[in-house]
Amino acid sequence: NDELVRLHSSLDVLAVPSVWPEYLGFVTLEALALGTPVVLSDWPSQQELIRSDKSGTFVSPGDPEDLAQAVRSFSRAKQRSGLEHPESVARTAQLYASTILQHYRTVLNG
Repeated sequence: NDELVRLHSSLDVLAVPSVWPEYLGFVTLEALALGTPVVLSDWPSQQELIRSDKSGTFVSPGDPEDLAQAVRSFSRAKQRSGLEHPESVARTAQLYASTILQHYRTVLNG
């Protein structure tokens, strides 16, 4: 979707600060697939989504200072270097494409 790509290209980072554990959000997957770094709450269910590197980082749930610092650091990094994330796009596609397709098939086929 062109609008989705345009939206993500305008972002420095996507913050998804969950205060309770959750499994997986499509918004996070879309951001990673489009090369937008993400800041996620540090819950066990999120650990496989990113590595603390250019693709994103984790913050303590319910800690607004930690969240603010993480968002600022990605914003400054993008301004300094025009940061791109092709490695996170490839990793996300490999890890989740087949799983997502299987979920869609299950829903469509009953």
